[in-house]
Amino acid sequence: MLRILEEKIYIDLNPRVISIKEVPSGIVIELICDDWGDSSQRSFMILAKGVVKNSLGLGSIEFVSWTHEHPILANYVSPQAELYFSSQPTDILSVVEIMNEAHRKFYGSWKQYGFPSIALLRGGYGLLESGPKELMSLYKENLKGLLELSLVDAYSPKLDVGILFLGEGYVICNSAEAIEL
Repeated sequence: MLRILEEKIYIDLNPRVISIKEVPSGIVIELICDDWGDSSQRSFMILAKGVVKNSLGLGSIEFVSWTHEHPILANYVSPQAELYFSSQPTDILSVVEIMNEAHRKFYGSWKQYGFPSIALLRGGYGLLESGPKELMSLYKENLKGLLELSLVDAYSPKLDVGILFLGEGYVICNSAEAIEL
């Protein structure tokens, strides 16, 4: 049923999340929309199991989508690394700007960038950032010439998760299934 919702739900059907409830196995989401075949209304229950994180809210949504491929999942399924610096930056504002741009390139608009501490940068050494190794490598490549950097492997998560999008809200979880009520 989830695949059918992915195919059929779009904004013209007025889809809305009307309840979100935490249960022992995860989160239950109740969704209503206009019928795609006639003028009646349909109701669905989506169960997200093994929830790691969610940013759901009540209200209108534009679409429903389930995937195992999305930049947000990098924090949960990709090798992680730490990026250390050991010199004062030649231009602190350029460091912040370059990191912000690399972050936006990696995550798009899905995850906000948390700026590094100016005091830390002025101090000349420390942990600059940690996260997906791919992003840390992008930071390191783009910051060449501004800082002396070292990339250290941290760990590789063992989570088997996907992401369920309900418009701009999402649930990172092990699985999701839907039934019609």
